[in-house]
Amino acid sequence: MSNVIYIINNLPSDTDFANPGYQDVAWVPHCLKSLERYASKINCDLKIISMNDFPAFKEIDDYNFSFYQKSTFIKILFLHEFMKTSYDKFALLDLDMVVSKDATDIFETYEENDFVMGYGFHPAVVQKNEIFLKKYLKSIPEDENVYWHNEKTNRDIPKYNLNLGCYVMGREVVRKMTKVLPDQYSFVDFLKHHGLIDNPVLEVLGERKDFIDQDLYAYAYTKTDILKEHKPLDWVWNANYQACFQKGEDNKSFNLCHLCGEDGKQFLLDNLSNPEVMDRIDV
Repeated sequence: MSNVIYIINNLPSDTDFANPGYQDVAWVPHCLKSLERYASKINCDLKIISMNDFPAFKEIDDYNFSFYQKSTFIKILFLHEFMKTSYDKFALLDLDMVVSKDATDIFETYEENDFVMGYGFHPAVVQKNEIFLKKYLKSIPEDENVYWHNEKTNRDIPKYNLNLGCYVMGREVVRKMTKVLPDQYSFVDFLKHHGLIDNPVLEVLGERKDFIDQDLYAYAYTKTDILKEHKPLDWVWNANYQACFQKGEDNKSFNLCHLCGEDGKQFLLDNLSNPEVMDRIDV
């Protein structure tokens, strides 16, 4: 079986991180090195992709989408490229991650699963996802409940809002998704058709929310039967840095640690000489 790890990095390869203009992304080379070492450790190919790998996608620059949105849309486009390869599975890992020195092989962990992704419970994000599915993409009925109830935990679980920080997919799942999701040549037309090309911003529970990759993945879930293949991702593969490093004696073990925002990235930079942190991560 042949697997690949994808990482999205839109910074130029010759970026000078000592340049004041790039100080806020000085964390990138440390995370990138950690992820590169992990791929080597588990004997897995690593593909670093960017917007430059999808020249037809350049048309998106004619419209009012943020750099962040355009970066997340790559998580749609690369699915089509994956299907042109001979790999059996991929794992997509967010760039702002560091790897534990004791990390195991994610592909061995989920050897029997072809669709592994965590749930996204943020209520404002779930609600904005619901609005895009019902009002714009029109892929679910207006009266559909976007949660299912887990009897064991007595908790409401979002049906369609899955977290894209770290996930694994196999070819059959990706094949079904690419049948309903646009590629780089049809992406703009897809947005136009669904009234999304003007980048509507929603006010949800006091927060401003826009259209990103999670909403397009959710669209694919509603248009296919792949949710029957879904298995939840264990926390250790998308662990937040606070729980890993800032809980004192309650610090948790992890495989992949997500820096989760500017505070997490600054935490890494502030602790590059701190053995209590650096002894636990491979950078």
